[in-house]
Amino acid sequence: MLTGLVDFNGKTCVFKLDKESFTLTIEDIEEREKLPSLIEAFMPIVERTEAIKDYETLIAKDFEKSKIIHFHINSLRAVGHKTHLASLKSYIIFDGSETSFDSLQIRANELDWFHDIGIALHQYKNYEDGEGELLLSDFDKTTEEFEFTISDKLIKGNLSISREVTRQSQNPLILNSNLDYRFEETTDISLASDLVSLTRDLLKFISYRKNSHINKLILKNHFDHEYYSIGELHIRNIQTEEKEKESVIRERIIAYPLLSSSFTKLLEKVSMKEVYLRHIPEDFKSNNTITPARFIMATAGFEWQFEISHKIKSEENKMKYEKERNEVLEFLEGKYKETTGKEKKFFKNSKRLFEENPSQLAANIIWALKKSDDVLKDFIRSMYKMNEIPEEIFKHAAIAQRIAKYRNAFAHGNLDLEFNRLIIFDLPVLEWLYYAMILEDIGVSTENAKKSINNLFDLNFNYQ
Repeated sequence: MLTGLVDFNGKTCVFKLDKESFTLTIEDIEEREKLPSLIEAFMPIVERTEAIKDYETLIAKDFEKSKIIHFHINSLRAVGHKTHLASLKSYIIFDGSETSFDSLQIRANELDWFHDIGIALHQYKNYEDGEGELLLSDFDKTTEEFEFTISDKLIKGNLSISREVTRQSQNPLILNSNLDYRFEETTDISLASDLVSLTRDLLKFISYRKNSHINKLILKNHFDHEYYSIGELHIRNIQTEEKEKESVIRERIIAYPLLSSSFTKLLEKVSMKEVYLRHIPEDFKSNNTITPARFIMATAGFEWQFEISHKIKSEENKMKYEKERNEVLEFLEGKYKETTGKEKKFFKNSKRLFEENPSQLAANIIWALKKSDDVLKDFIRSMYKMNEIPEEIFKHAAIAQRIAKYRNAFAHGNLDLEFNRLIIFDLPVLEWLYYAMILEDIGVSTENAKKSINNLFDLNFNYQ
Protein backbone atom coordinates (compact mmCIF):
# COMPACT_ATOMS: atom_id res chain seq x y z
CA MET A 1 0.00 0.00 0.00
CA LEU A 2 1.35 3.42 -0.98
CA THR A 3 0.05 6.53 0.82
CA GLY A 4 0.55 10.27 0.50
CA LEU A 5 -1.10 13.57 -0.41
CA VAL A 6 -2.88 14.34 -3.69
CA ASP A 7 -4.39 17.51 -5.15
CA PHE A 8 -8.06 16.86 -5.90
CA ASN A 9 -10.97 19.23 -6.48
CA GLY A 10 -8.81 22.15 -5.42
CA LYS A 11 -8.10 20.55 -2.05
CA THR A 12 -5.26 18.59 -0.49
CA CYS A 13 -6.43 15.01 0.12
CA VAL A 14 -4.91 11.80 1.43
CA PHE A 15 -4.54 8.92 -1.05
CA LYS A 16 -4.09 5.19 -0.57
CA LEU A 17 -2.93 3.18 -3.56
CA ASP A 18 -3.59 -0.56 -3.80
CA LYS A 19 -0.81 -1.52 -6.22
CA GLU A 20 -2.27 -4.91 -7.11
CA SER A 21 -5.75 -3.71 -8.07
CA PHE A 22 -4.66 -0.27 -9.36
CA THR A 23 -7.32 1.26 -7.08
CA LEU A 24 -6.83 4.71 -5.59
CA THR A 25 -8.78 5.86 -2.52
CA ILE A 26 -8.97 9.66 -2.14
CA GLU A 27 -10.15 11.16 1.14
CA ASP A 28 -10.80 14.86 1.77
CA ILE A 29 -9.04 15.71 5.06
CA GLU A 30 -9.73 19.43 5.17
CA GLU A 31 -11.95 20.42 8.10
CA ARG A 32 -12.25 16.79 9.18
CA GLU A 33 -12.87 17.90 12.76
CA LYS A 34 -16.21 19.32 11.70
CA LEU A 35 -18.95 16.72 11.98
CA PRO A 36 -21.40 16.52 9.07
CA SER A 37 -24.85 17.86 9.71
CA LEU A 38 -27.43 15.45 11.11
CA ILE A 39 -29.10 15.32 7.70
CA GLU A 40 -25.80 14.39 5.97
CA ALA A 41 -24.88 11.90 8.69
CA PHE A 42 -28.01 9.84 8.19
CA MET A 43 -28.33 10.25 4.43
CA PRO A 44 -27.55 7.07 2.47
CA ILE A 45 -24.33 7.32 0.47
CA VAL A 46 -25.17 7.20 -3.22
CA GLU A 47 -22.23 6.24 -5.42
CA ARG A 48 -21.91 8.55 -8.39
CA THR A 49 -19.50 8.57 -11.29
CA GLU A 50 -17.61 11.79 -11.89
CA ALA A 51 -16.66 13.23 -15.28
CA ILE A 52 -13.30 11.71 -16.17
CA LYS A 53 -12.06 14.57 -18.33
CA ASP A 54 -11.56 16.76 -15.25
CA TYR A 55 -9.39 14.17 -13.52
CA GLU A 56 -7.36 12.50 -16.29
CA THR A 57 -4.14 13.00 -14.32
CA LEU A 58 -3.85 13.61 -10.58
CA ILE A 59 -0.54 14.81 -9.12
CA ALA A 60 0.53 13.44 -5.74
CA LYS A 61 3.47 13.01 -3.37
CA ASP A 62 4.05 9.95 -1.21
CA PHE A 63 4.72 10.15 2.55
CA GLU A 64 7.68 7.76 2.73
CA LYS A 65 10.09 9.15 0.12
CA SER A 66 8.35 12.36 -0.97
CA LYS A 67 8.37 11.19 -4.57
CA ILE A 68 6.08 12.86 -7.10
CA ILE A 69 3.47 10.55 -8.60
CA HIS A 70 1.17 11.02 -11.59
CA PHE A 71 -2.03 8.96 -11.45
CA HIS A 72 -3.79 8.38 -14.80
CA ILE A 73 -7.49 7.92 -14.07
CA ASN A 74 -9.71 5.39 -15.82
CA SER A 75 -12.90 5.94 -13.78
CA LEU A 76 -13.81 7.86 -10.66
CA ARG A 77 -16.76 7.64 -8.29
CA ALA A 78 -17.87 9.06 -4.97
CA VAL A 79 -18.25 6.39 -2.28
CA GLY A 80 -18.73 8.67 0.73
CA HIS A 81 -19.36 12.26 1.70
CA LYS A 82 -15.61 12.96 1.61
CA THR A 83 -14.27 9.86 -0.12
CA HIS A 84 -13.72 9.01 -3.81
CA LEU A 85 -12.54 5.78 -5.39
CA ALA A 86 -10.57 5.86 -8.65
CA SER A 87 -9.67 3.04 -11.00
CA LEU A 88 -6.26 3.69 -12.60
CA LYS A 89 -5.03 3.00 -16.11
CA SER A 90 -1.45 3.64 -15.06
CA TYR A 91 0.77 5.76 -12.84
CA ILE A 92 4.32 7.14 -12.85
CA ILE A 93 6.58 7.33 -9.81
CA PHE A 94 9.20 9.95 -10.66
CA ASP A 95 12.80 9.66 -9.45
CA GLY A 96 13.00 13.41 -8.80
CA SER A 97 10.90 16.29 -10.04
CA GLU A 98 8.24 15.56 -12.66
CA THR A 99 9.54 16.00 -16.18
CA SER A 100 9.03 15.04 -19.82
CA PHE A 101 10.50 11.88 -21.35
CA ASP A 102 11.72 10.71 -24.74
CA SER A 103 12.52 7.05 -24.14
CA LEU A 104 10.88 3.94 -22.71
CA GLN A 105 12.89 0.92 -21.58
CA ILE A 106 11.15 -2.45 -21.17
CA ARG A 107 12.48 -5.45 -19.27
CA ALA A 108 10.73 -8.81 -19.62
CA ASN A 109 11.66 -12.43 -18.96
CA GLU A 110 11.13 -13.34 -22.62
CA LEU A 111 13.41 -10.55 -23.85
CA ASP A 112 16.38 -12.19 -22.08
CA TRP A 113 16.15 -15.07 -24.55
CA PHE A 114 14.74 -13.21 -27.56
CA HIS A 115 17.95 -11.14 -27.46
CA ASP A 116 20.07 -13.84 -25.85
CA ILE A 117 21.92 -12.58 -22.77
CA GLY A 118 24.51 -15.28 -23.46
CA ILE A 119 26.09 -13.21 -26.25
CA ALA A 120 27.41 -10.82 -23.59
CA LEU A 121 29.69 -13.57 -22.23
CA HIS A 122 32.82 -13.33 -24.34
CA GLN A 123 35.25 -15.68 -22.60
CA TYR A 124 35.57 -17.67 -19.38
CA LYS A 125 38.72 -19.20 -17.92
CA ASN A 126 38.85 -21.43 -14.85
CA TYR A 127 42.28 -22.11 -13.35
CA GLU A 128 43.26 -25.10 -11.19
CA ASP A 129 44.00 -22.96 -8.13
CA GLY A 130 40.40 -21.69 -8.11
CA GLU A 131 41.20 -18.39 -9.74
CA GLY A 132 38.93 -17.54 -12.67
CA GLU A 133 38.40 -14.93 -15.31
CA LEU A 134 35.21 -13.83 -17.05
CA LEU A 135 35.30 -11.41 -19.98
CA LEU A 136 32.21 -9.58 -21.24
CA SER A 137 31.70 -8.39 -24.81
CA ASP A 138 31.52 -4.63 -25.31
CA PHE A 139 28.16 -2.89 -25.69
CA ASP A 140 28.54 -2.33 -29.44
CA LYS A 141 28.73 -6.08 -30.05
CA THR A 142 25.64 -6.83 -27.97
CA THR A 143 23.32 -4.05 -29.21
CA GLU A 144 20.92 -4.25 -32.14
CA GLU A 145 19.35 -1.06 -33.49
CA PHE A 146 16.16 -0.64 -35.50
CA GLU A 147 13.49 1.91 -36.36
CA PHE A 148 9.84 1.80 -37.38
CA THR A 149 6.69 3.92 -37.33
CA ILE A 150 3.64 3.64 -35.13
CA SER A 151 0.65 5.98 -35.57
CA ASP A 152 2.80 8.03 -37.99
CA LYS A 153 5.44 8.57 -35.29
CA LEU A 154 9.04 7.53 -35.92
CA ILE A 155 10.39 5.23 -33.23
CA LYS A 156 14.10 4.49 -32.95
CA GLY A 157 14.84 1.45 -30.86
CA ASN A 158 17.50 -0.93 -29.73
CA LEU A 159 17.96 -4.25 -27.99
CA SER A 160 20.82 -4.20 -25.51
CA ILE A 161 22.18 -6.17 -22.55
CA SER A 162 22.72 -4.47 -19.21
CA ARG A 163 25.32 -5.66 -16.68
CA GLU A 164 24.98 -5.40 -12.92
CA VAL A 165 27.46 -6.70 -10.36
CA THR A 166 26.25 -7.30 -6.83
CA ARG A 167 27.53 -9.01 -3.67
CA GLN A 168 23.98 -9.47 -2.38
CA SER A 169 23.09 -12.47 -4.56
CA GLN A 170 24.23 -16.01 -5.32
CA ASN A 171 24.57 -14.75 -8.90
CA PRO A 172 26.92 -11.77 -8.55
CA LEU A 173 26.67 -10.91 -12.26
CA ILE A 174 23.14 -10.06 -13.41
CA LEU A 175 22.48 -9.73 -17.14
CA ASN A 176 19.23 -8.41 -18.57
CA SER A 177 18.12 -7.76 -22.12
CA ASN A 178 16.45 -4.39 -22.51
CA LEU A 179 14.17 -3.14 -25.25
CA ASP A 180 14.44 0.64 -25.63
CA TYR A 181 12.10 2.83 -27.67
CA ARG A 182 13.12 6.44 -28.39
CA PHE A 183 10.83 9.16 -29.71
CA GLU A 184 10.14 12.89 -29.61
CA GLU A 185 10.09 14.39 -26.13
CA THR A 186 6.63 14.38 -24.57
CA THR A 187 4.64 14.40 -21.36
CA ASP A 188 1.79 12.40 -22.94
CA ILE A 189 1.72 8.86 -21.58
CA SER A 190 -0.41 7.49 -24.44
CA LEU A 191 2.54 6.78 -26.76
CA ALA A 192 4.38 4.88 -24.01
CA SER A 193 1.19 2.89 -23.31
CA ASP A 194 0.87 2.05 -27.02
CA LEU A 195 4.47 0.84 -27.11
CA VAL A 196 3.90 -1.37 -24.07
CA SER A 197 0.81 -2.89 -25.76
CA LEU A 198 2.85 -3.43 -28.92
CA THR A 199 5.60 -5.18 -26.93
CA ARG A 200 3.10 -7.44 -25.17
CA ASP A 201 1.70 -8.46 -28.57
CA LEU A 202 5.22 -9.04 -29.89
CA LEU A 203 5.99 -11.31 -26.92
CA LYS A 204 2.78 -13.29 -27.54
CA PHE A 205 3.85 -13.91 -31.14
CA ILE A 206 7.46 -14.92 -30.48
CA SER A 207 6.50 -17.27 -27.62
CA TYR A 208 3.04 -18.52 -28.80
CA ARG A 209 1.48 -17.89 -25.40
CA LYS A 210 -0.12 -14.94 -23.65
CA ASN A 211 1.48 -15.20 -20.21
CA SER A 212 4.64 -13.24 -20.96
CA HIS A 213 5.97 -11.33 -17.95
CA ILE A 214 7.01 -7.68 -18.15
CA ASN A 215 9.20 -6.87 -15.14
CA LYS A 216 9.86 -3.15 -15.39
CA LEU A 217 8.96 -0.07 -17.45
CA ILE A 218 11.47 2.77 -17.12
CA LEU A 219 10.85 6.24 -18.56
CA LYS A 220 14.00 8.12 -19.58
CA ASN A 221 15.18 11.45 -20.91
CA HIS A 222 18.48 12.24 -22.54
CA PHE A 223 21.07 14.81 -21.57
CA ASP A 224 24.32 15.34 -23.44
CA HIS A 225 23.71 12.17 -25.56
CA GLU A 226 23.15 9.95 -22.49
CA TYR A 227 19.76 8.58 -21.38
CA TYR A 228 18.86 8.79 -17.70
CA SER A 229 15.93 7.31 -15.80
CA ILE A 230 13.31 9.89 -14.78
CA GLY A 231 10.78 7.46 -13.30
CA GLU A 232 9.06 4.10 -13.40
CA LEU A 233 5.82 3.53 -15.27
CA HIS A 234 3.23 1.10 -13.92
CA ILE A 235 0.42 -0.07 -16.22
CA ARG A 236 -2.65 -2.04 -15.25
CA ASN A 237 -2.88 -5.71 -16.25
CA ILE A 238 0.58 -6.16 -17.76
CA GLN A 239 1.69 -8.76 -15.21
CA THR A 240 0.54 -12.36 -15.41
CA GLU A 241 -0.63 -14.20 -12.31
CA GLU A 242 1.83 -17.04 -12.85
CA LYS A 243 5.19 -16.86 -14.60
CA GLU A 244 6.00 -19.52 -17.14
CA LYS A 245 8.75 -22.05 -16.35
CA GLU A 246 12.19 -20.70 -17.17
CA SER A 247 12.97 -23.70 -19.42
CA VAL A 248 9.90 -22.91 -21.55
CA ILE A 249 10.77 -19.21 -21.73
CA ARG A 250 14.35 -20.00 -22.70
CA GLU A 251 13.87 -22.81 -25.18
CA ARG A 252 10.53 -22.19 -26.93
CA ILE A 253 10.94 -18.81 -28.54
CA ILE A 254 11.66 -17.22 -31.90
CA ALA A 255 14.96 -15.43 -31.31
CA TYR A 256 15.88 -12.05 -32.78
CA PRO A 257 18.66 -13.33 -35.13
CA LEU A 258 16.07 -15.42 -37.00
CA LEU A 259 13.98 -12.30 -37.66
CA SER A 260 16.88 -9.88 -38.06
CA SER A 261 16.02 -7.29 -40.76
CA SER A 262 12.38 -8.46 -40.74
CA PHE A 263 11.95 -7.45 -37.09
CA THR A 264 10.82 -3.90 -37.89
CA LYS A 265 8.32 -5.22 -40.45
CA LEU A 266 6.89 -7.49 -37.74
CA LEU A 267 6.59 -4.57 -35.31
CA GLU A 268 4.76 -2.46 -37.88
CA LYS A 269 2.38 -5.26 -38.83
CA VAL A 270 1.61 -6.02 -35.19
CA SER A 271 0.99 -2.33 -34.48
CA MET A 272 -1.39 -2.11 -37.49
CA LYS A 273 -3.28 -5.25 -36.34
CA GLU A 274 -2.08 -7.19 -39.38
CA VAL A 275 -1.03 -10.12 -37.21
CA TYR A 276 -3.94 -12.00 -35.64
CA LEU A 277 -3.24 -12.89 -32.00
CA ARG A 278 -6.54 -13.63 -30.26
CA HIS A 279 -6.25 -17.39 -30.76
CA ILE A 280 -2.84 -17.69 -29.06
CA PRO A 281 -3.03 -20.00 -25.99
CA GLU A 282 -2.92 -18.56 -22.49
CA ASP A 283 0.14 -20.57 -21.45
CA PHE A 284 2.35 -23.48 -22.41
CA LYS A 285 0.17 -26.05 -20.62
CA SER A 286 -3.01 -25.09 -22.50
CA ASN A 287 -1.04 -25.21 -25.74
CA ASN A 288 -0.71 -28.96 -25.19
CA THR A 289 -4.42 -29.54 -24.57
CA ILE A 290 -6.84 -30.01 -27.47
CA THR A 291 -10.47 -29.11 -26.79
CA PRO A 292 -13.28 -28.05 -29.15
CA ALA A 293 -12.80 -24.42 -28.04
CA ARG A 294 -9.06 -24.54 -28.68
CA PHE A 295 -9.62 -26.18 -32.05
CA ILE A 296 -12.11 -23.50 -33.12
CA MET A 297 -9.76 -20.72 -31.97
CA ALA A 298 -6.83 -22.23 -33.86
CA THR A 299 -8.85 -22.48 -37.08
CA ALA A 300 -10.07 -18.92 -36.52
CA GLY A 301 -6.44 -17.85 -36.14
CA PHE A 302 -5.60 -19.39 -39.50
CA GLU A 303 -8.69 -17.97 -41.24
CA TRP A 304 -8.17 -14.44 -39.97
CA GLN A 305 -4.46 -14.49 -40.77
CA PHE A 306 -5.12 -15.97 -44.20
CA GLU A 307 -7.50 -13.10 -44.90
CA ILE A 308 -4.96 -10.54 -43.63
CA SER A 309 -1.92 -12.03 -45.37
CA HIS A 310 -3.59 -12.85 -48.66
CA LYS A 311 -6.23 -10.15 -49.04
CA ILE A 312 -6.50 -9.13 -52.68
CA LYS A 313 -6.44 -5.38 -53.33
CA SER A 314 -4.33 -4.43 -56.31
CA GLU A 315 -4.34 -5.93 -59.78
CA GLU A 316 -0.79 -7.13 -59.13
CA ASN A 317 -1.96 -9.05 -56.06
CA LYS A 318 -4.90 -10.50 -57.98
CA MET A 319 -2.55 -11.76 -60.68
CA LYS A 320 -0.20 -13.23 -58.07
CA TYR A 321 -3.10 -14.95 -56.30
CA GLU A 322 -4.46 -16.39 -59.55
CA LYS A 323 -0.99 -17.61 -60.53
CA GLU A 324 -0.47 -19.38 -57.19
CA ARG A 325 -4.02 -20.75 -57.19
CA ASN A 326 -3.51 -22.19 -60.67
CA GLU A 327 -0.31 -23.85 -59.44
CA VAL A 328 -2.33 -25.65 -56.75
CA LEU A 329 -4.94 -26.73 -59.31
CA GLU A 330 -2.21 -28.01 -61.63
CA PHE A 331 -0.66 -29.92 -58.74
CA LEU A 332 -3.99 -31.58 -57.89
CA GLU A 333 -4.67 -32.31 -61.57
CA GLY A 334 -1.25 -33.93 -61.94
CA LYS A 335 -1.83 -36.11 -58.87
CA TYR A 336 -5.25 -37.09 -60.23
CA LYS A 337 -3.72 -38.25 -63.52
CA GLU A 338 -0.83 -40.21 -62.00
CA THR A 339 -2.82 -42.11 -59.35
CA THR A 340 -5.43 -44.86 -59.40
CA GLY A 341 -8.28 -46.20 -57.28
CA LYS A 342 -9.24 -44.43 -54.05
CA GLU A 343 -6.28 -42.06 -54.28
CA LYS A 344 -7.38 -40.93 -57.77
CA LYS A 345 -10.90 -40.27 -56.49
CA PHE A 346 -9.48 -38.36 -53.52
CA PHE A 347 -7.50 -35.92 -55.72
CA LYS A 348 -10.46 -35.50 -58.06
CA ASN A 349 -12.70 -34.49 -55.16
CA SER A 350 -10.01 -32.18 -53.76
CA LYS A 351 -9.62 -30.40 -57.10
CA ARG A 352 -13.40 -29.98 -57.41
CA LEU A 353 -13.57 -28.59 -53.86
CA PHE A 354 -10.90 -26.03 -54.66
CA GLU A 355 -12.49 -24.99 -57.96
CA GLU A 356 -16.02 -24.65 -56.62
CA ASN A 357 -15.31 -22.54 -53.55
CA PRO A 358 -11.82 -21.06 -53.31
CA SER A 359 -12.73 -19.14 -50.14
CA GLN A 360 -13.74 -22.25 -48.22
CA LEU A 361 -11.57 -23.21 -45.25
CA ALA A 362 -10.35 -26.52 -46.71
CA ALA A 363 -9.44 -24.90 -50.01
CA ASN A 364 -7.55 -22.09 -48.27
CA ILE A 365 -5.60 -24.59 -46.16
CA ILE A 366 -4.64 -26.57 -49.28
CA TRP A 367 -3.48 -23.40 -51.02
CA ALA A 368 -1.50 -22.14 -48.01
CA LEU A 369 0.13 -25.54 -47.37
CA LYS A 370 1.23 -25.74 -50.98
CA LYS A 371 2.65 -22.22 -50.78
CA SER A 372 4.52 -23.00 -47.51
CA ASP A 373 5.61 -26.50 -48.51
CA ASP A 374 9.34 -25.70 -48.49
CA VAL A 375 9.09 -24.55 -44.87
CA LEU A 376 6.75 -27.20 -43.49
CA LYS A 377 7.22 -30.43 -45.46
CA ASP A 378 9.98 -31.85 -43.21
CA PHE A 379 7.96 -31.21 -40.05
CA ILE A 380 4.75 -32.65 -41.47
CA ARG A 381 6.35 -35.76 -42.91
CA SER A 382 8.34 -36.45 -39.73
CA MET A 383 5.36 -36.14 -37.37
CA TYR A 384 3.00 -38.41 -39.32
CA LYS A 385 5.68 -40.95 -40.24
CA MET A 386 6.84 -41.14 -36.62
CA ASN A 387 3.27 -42.13 -35.71
CA GLU A 388 3.11 -44.70 -38.53
CA ILE A 389 0.47 -42.81 -40.50
CA PRO A 390 0.37 -43.63 -44.26
CA GLU A 391 1.45 -40.88 -46.65
CA GLU A 392 -1.93 -40.55 -48.37
CA ILE A 393 -3.43 -39.63 -44.98
CA PHE A 394 -1.19 -36.58 -44.54
CA LYS A 395 -1.43 -35.11 -48.02
CA HIS A 396 -2.42 -31.45 -48.00
CA ALA A 397 -5.97 -32.09 -49.16
CA ALA A 398 -6.55 -34.83 -46.57
CA ILE A 399 -5.36 -32.63 -43.69
CA ALA A 400 -7.41 -29.68 -44.94
CA GLN A 401 -10.63 -31.66 -45.29
CA ARG A 402 -10.35 -33.18 -41.81
CA ILE A 403 -9.76 -29.78 -40.22
CA ALA A 404 -12.69 -28.24 -42.10
CA LYS A 405 -14.99 -31.11 -41.14
CA TYR A 406 -14.27 -30.78 -37.40
CA ARG A 407 -14.32 -26.98 -37.43
CA ASN A 408 -17.78 -27.01 -39.05
CA ALA A 409 -19.06 -29.64 -36.61
CA PHE A 410 -17.82 -27.75 -33.54
CA ALA A 411 -18.95 -24.37 -34.88
CA HIS A 412 -22.49 -25.74 -35.28
CA GLY A 413 -22.60 -26.89 -31.67
CA ASN A 414 -21.71 -30.55 -32.11
CA LEU A 415 -19.25 -30.45 -29.21
CA ASP A 416 -19.71 -34.13 -28.36
CA LEU A 417 -18.11 -35.24 -31.60
CA GLU A 418 -15.31 -37.61 -30.73
CA PHE A 419 -11.87 -36.46 -31.85
CA ASN A 420 -10.42 -38.44 -34.72
CA ARG A 421 -6.91 -39.53 -33.71
CA LEU A 422 -5.54 -37.75 -36.77
CA ILE A 423 -6.86 -34.36 -35.64
CA ILE A 424 -4.31 -34.45 -32.82
CA PHE A 425 -1.65 -34.24 -35.54
CA ASP A 426 -3.57 -31.98 -37.92
CA LEU A 427 -3.96 -29.15 -35.41
CA PRO A 428 -0.19 -28.56 -34.98
CA VAL A 429 0.10 -28.37 -38.78
CA LEU A 430 -2.40 -25.50 -38.75
CA GLU A 431 -0.39 -23.74 -36.04
CA TRP A 432 2.86 -24.13 -37.97
CA LEU A 433 1.09 -22.87 -41.09
CA TYR A 434 -0.04 -19.71 -39.27
CA TYR A 435 3.61 -18.91 -38.48
CA ALA A 436 4.83 -19.85 -41.95
CA MET A 437 2.37 -17.38 -43.51
CA ILE A 438 3.41 -14.49 -41.25
CA LEU A 439 7.15 -15.17 -41.46
CA GLU A 440 6.94 -15.25 -45.25
CA ASP A 441 4.82 -12.09 -45.18
CA ILE A 442 7.51 -10.13 -43.29
CA GLY A 443 10.33 -11.42 -45.49
CA VAL A 444 11.97 -14.09 -43.31
CA SER A 445 13.98 -16.58 -45.40
CA THR A 446 12.83 -20.17 -45.80
CA GLU A 447 15.73 -21.45 -43.70
CA ASN A 448 15.11 -19.01 -40.86
CA ALA A 449 11.36 -19.71 -40.98
CA LYS A 450 12.17 -23.41 -40.54
CA LYS A 451 14.45 -22.67 -37.58
CA SER A 452 11.85 -20.36 -36.03
CA ILE A 453 9.06 -22.95 -36.14
CA ASN A 454 11.44 -25.72 -35.10
CA ASN A 455 12.53 -23.77 -31.99
CA LEU A 456 9.10 -22.44 -31.05
CA PHE A 457 7.40 -25.84 -31.17
CA ASP A 458 10.44 -27.90 -30.09
CA LEU A 459 10.36 -30.13 -33.18
CA ASN A 460 13.89 -31.46 -32.63
CA PHE A 461 15.31 -30.89 -36.09
CA ASN A 462 19.02 -30.15 -36.07
CA TYR A 463 19.28 -26.98 -38.13
CA GLN A 464 22.73 -25.37 -38.02
